[in-house]
Amino acid sequence: MVVALFSIDGLTHGEIARILAIPEGTVWSRLHKGRKALAAALK
Repeated sequence: MVVALFSIDGLTHGEIARILAIPEGTVWSRLHKGRKALAAALK
């Protein structure tokens, strides 16, 4: 969800944090993990 909100919808980390009711640091970590998983899946 975080990757989609950031990459497709163009939302900021703060906006995503408010929408999902999670800390902004969690947005950063989920975005990082999501990008790594996506890259691995595309190999």
